[in-house]
Amino acid sequence: MQQERIAQIADKERRKAELENLQQQKLKEKEDAEAPEKEALDYYRQLEEEEKKKKVGDSLLILSILRLAFWISCLLAESIRICKRFLYFLLNR
Repeated sequence: MQQERIAQIADKERRKAELENLQQQKLKEKEDAEAPEKEALDYYRQLEEEEKKKKVGDSLLILSILRLAFWISCLLAESIRICKRFLYFLLNR
């Protein structure tokens, strides 16, 4: 009776180990099957991040150009005012 019980327990442990092994194999197969898809998603995610960085860089460049254009227009306006004053001075001497 006790030996039968020991044999049943050993059989259950063996089946449990087989099931765990089978589950691990299925999990590995699933991961292996999903690996190319995951790699592709990672690649496209990386491309999107690079594109976002490029757009931010482009936006900062455009902003810098606009600031430079503003300061150039301010300098030109001031130069025109100075020239007008100088001409007015020359004409009214």
